Amino acid sequence: MTANTSPKHVRIPSTRLRLAAGVILTGMFFGTFPNAPARGFEASGRPGSGGGATQNPANASDPPPPDPVLAAVGLLETDPESAAARVSAMLSEPSQTLAVLHVLNDRVAIPVRLWRPVSRLTSDHQPGDIRAAATASVARFGTRESVETLVMLAQDPDQPVAAQAREGLRRLTGLGGEPDAWTGERWAEWARAAATWNDRTWSQLLITQQAEAGRLASSNASRLEDKVLDLYRRLHVELDAAGRSDLLAELISDERAWLRALGFELAGRDLSARTQLTAEVALAAIEKLKHPDPTTRSQAAILIGRLVPPDAMLVLTGALRAENDPRAAEPMLLGIARWPNAEAVGPTLRWLDRDDAPVDAASTAIWALAA
Repeated sequence: MTANTSPKHVRIPSTRLRLAAGVILTGMFFGTFPNAPARGFEASGRPGSGGGATQNPANASDPPPPDPVLAAVGLLETDPESAAARVSAMLSEPSQTLAVLHVLNDRVAIPVRLWRPVSRLTSDHQPGDIRAAATASVARFGTRESVETLVMLAQDPDQPVAAQAREGLRRLTGLGGEPDAWTGERWAEWARAAATWNDRTWSQLLITQQAEAGRLASSNASRLEDKVLDLYRRLHVELDAAGRSDLLAELISDERAWLRALGFELAGRDLSARTQLTAEVALAAIEKLKHPDPTTRSQAAILIGRLVPPDAMLVLTGALRAENDPRAAEPMLLGIARWPNAEAVGPTLRWLDRDDAPVDAASTAIWALAA
């Protein structure tokens, strides 16, 4: 079952709101409410072996810490100044230099503020593998200075360095035909002719080629995503129940939206087929209730409602209290309707009174709380 991603944006009639609130707050909300079904219950609430989480997610081990190099490079867009300083420091550390260069080379472009720390690594007193990797990085700056540096390196006696420089020039300028069709001398000849170009001509050439490189990278990435998704689906079919749970937890925990979506999709299929999933899957879903993307939070709430971990009632109540997007609130409210509890009254009434409330879900939760 999937969430309705287009909740009805209709304001609740004031009389209905007053009636619902009055029923709850003037005397009918007494006694205790049932907790979430105990361990081993299925999504239907019946005892059985299929569909439920088998362990308390709170006991699962914490995920490994993120790679510091990937984390630092990943912040170049959101916090460029401090991230560039961190990356520069890592480039100066011999034990990290090569790893940083490899991560930078996975990017289509590198910020100009990293030019100095990267370009100095192409000097001939550096080890060959670092020089070659740094040369590949130089080609990702897309500036006139980077082209001129690559022209010099294209004639370097170290063949891996020279080959990286020639490929970088071909990528940056769109010239040179097939790989290695132009020698270092041919590139030097072209550079002498281009030396008279003004900055506008250089910019037009490099911007055009960078746009084309970005388009090709996006197209290639899309094709690669399709292949990866297909391989994961095949792997999922081949694994036993325990292996599937490990795979699903990994996919749901991934920061790439397309892999998370696959994880939620496959988990839903497994539960429909009454496949027993472990607590690791529930833990991964609970963690995603805090994700910045409301679609991910919605998918996580739906999955928690189907997995039925022991603390589902408290988890969904806490998530609803912090939720501010109707797409994610809808499955949380439906969870409250399933497991009503006193702590959920305030958050549910808050949603019921909003103009963008998911009406059906909020109303269902209110009446469940009043029952």
